[in-house]
Amino acid sequence: MTTLDTRRPGPTVRQAVDTFLDAPKIASNAHTLRAYANVLDRAAEALSSPPRRA
Repeated sequence: MTTLDTRRPGPTVRQAVDTFLDAPKIASNAHTLRAYANVLDRAAEALSSPPRRA
């Protein structure tokens, strides 16, 4: 089994999404940027919010 080293956390989901969207290949095309931003923003929100209780 692999264990995670929590002493050195990596980037947050939001930081990873923002870095990806800032990449020249993505940012240079408005249609691509808008499409990716919409999906990735929703995913980042879902992943970074606490789980809902039923």
